[in-house]
Amino acid sequence: MMPSLPKLIALAVILWGVWTIFRMIERRKDVANHNADNARNRQGGDANSGADNGNSSANSKSGSFDLEECNVCGAWVAGTACGKENCPYQG
Repeated sequence: MMPSLPKLIALAVILWGVWTIFRMIERRKDVANHNADNARNRQGGDANSGADNGNSSANSKSGSFDLEECNVCGAWVAGTACGKENCPYQG
């Protein structure tokens, strides 16, 4: 059973429409992220901006950190000291 030409054209139009909507949503997200980064840079950054200096540009844009569990207290830290006495991340 072979699909007819009008059905194939309709399928192509639907796929193109979904793809176009997806691109528009992604573009809006990119513009919003870019505007938020620009606003943050104009304000001089936030209190955590110093911790992002060693990260790659992808991590600094997304605001994500690689967390590790502290062996002493069990807290999840981003490679910084947890404040406990025998913290392995101190100095």
